[in-house]
Amino acid sequence: NPELEEGGISLRWKDDQTEGESGLERTASRKEDHENLEWIHVEVECHPYLNQRKLLDFCKSHDIVLVAYAALGSQRLKEWVNLDLPVLLEDQVLCTIAKKHKQTPALVALRYQIQRGVVVLAKSYNKKRIKENIQVFELTPEDMKAIDGINRNIRYYEFLLKTVLIPA
Repeated sequence: NPELEEGGISLRWKDDQTEGESGLERTASRKEDHENLEWIHVEVECHPYLNQRKLLDFCKSHDIVLVAYAALGSQRLKEWVNLDLPVLLEDQVLCTIAKKHKQTPALVALRYQIQRGVVVLAKSYNKKRIKENIQVFELTPEDMKAIDGINRNIRYYEFLLKTVLIPA
């Protein structure tokens, strides 16, 4: 997962071969000494409260697909997240835009990512939600700008930071 560095972004990962032996991390970057590595995608927590703008711009400029998990914030399970953090799907901007388009805040959050060119991992076992997730509608440029404006660099899944370094 990317880590911002002066002059670029390095992509870091745990090496399966060394994990358990030394626990070392390997680093790959877009510098001459690592030109043989081509990154296809980067999967990170990404939602309107953590929009990953710098990372998305980097990925687009290097033909890397950004894949978002937690695109709807969190399920609010106390074992996984800090319950003191705001609930993304209750955000006033998302609710207002949802009402305007006769959609749910969740669908607005998903559509926001899709229009930005982000691949969204949206899991559901509910038939109604699965059908809703494929509904097509478009956000206006004003809607997109308003949602960009609610970025708070809030990371719901901080436990992942214990093993992976990713920028806010």
